[in-house]
Amino acid sequence: MKKSNHVSQLLTNAIIILMIVALYLITNSPQKIVATNTWIKYRGDSSNNEVALQFAVYWNANALKDTLNVLHESGVKATFFVSGEWAAKNPIALNEIYNQGHEIGTLGMYADSTNENVPLNDLIWGLEQSINNIKAACGAKVRLYYSGSVPALKASKAAKALDLECIQCTIDLLCSRGSANDILERSKTANAGSIVHLTPTKEALLALPDIIKQYESASLKIISTGDLINK
Repeated sequence: MKKSNHVSQLLTNAIIILMIVALYLITNSPQKIVATNTWIKYRGDSSNNEVALQFAVYWNANALKDTLNVLHESGVKATFFVSGEWAAKNPIALNEIYNQGHEIGTLGMYADSTNENVPLNDLIWGLEQSINNIKAACGAKVRLYYSGSVPALKASKAAKALDLECIQCTIDLLCSRGSANDILERSKTANAGSIVHLTPTKEALLALPDIIKQYESASLKIISTGDLINK
C-alpha cells in the first residue's frame, strides 16, 4: 500500500511539473513577446545623450502658439501628434507647426481615438483619415502614431497595417494636472533616450523654458521623437 501511495505521489508531482513547464512556455513564447511589446517604441537609444519632446494636440491646446514661440526661441525641434479632426479644423495652426520644422504625427481621427475600446477596423480607418487630413492641411508625410491608452496589440496591428511606427513615451508629464512646478518636477526623471510627453496647456508653457534649460544643463540634446527612435 505504501509503495502504491509513493508511486501515485510521484506521478502527481510529475504532472504538476509538466503543467508548470507548459505554462511557462506558453506565457513566455517569443511570438507573444514580439506581438505585444516590440512593435511599440517607449524610448530611444541612450548612448547619444539625447531626449525627445513630443506634444499631443487635440484638446486643451490653448497655449499652442506661445509653446511654439518658446521652442523657436530655444532652437528646439519637437514632435506634435495631432488628431485628424483637429488638423481639419486648424490648418493654419498645423501649417505653422510644420513650417517651423517640427515633426507631425497622428493621434488618430478624433479626440477619443486613443480610447482603449475602439475596434481595430475603426482604429485603422481613423488613422487613414487623419493621415489624409494632415497631408491636406500642411503636406506632411506622417510616419508616427501615438497610441495613448489603446491596448498594445491592437495599436501595433493598426500601425503595422499602415506602415506607421507606434509610439508611447518614457515619461508623461500629465500637463493637465497640477501646477507648472509639478510638471517641472515630473520632467526631472528623464535621462538619455527618454521620450517626454506633454500637451500645450498654460501650466506646461510656464514649465517649458525650465524643462529645456534643465535638459541642456544635463548635456541632453533635445530632438524630435522620430529622430530619437531612428538613431
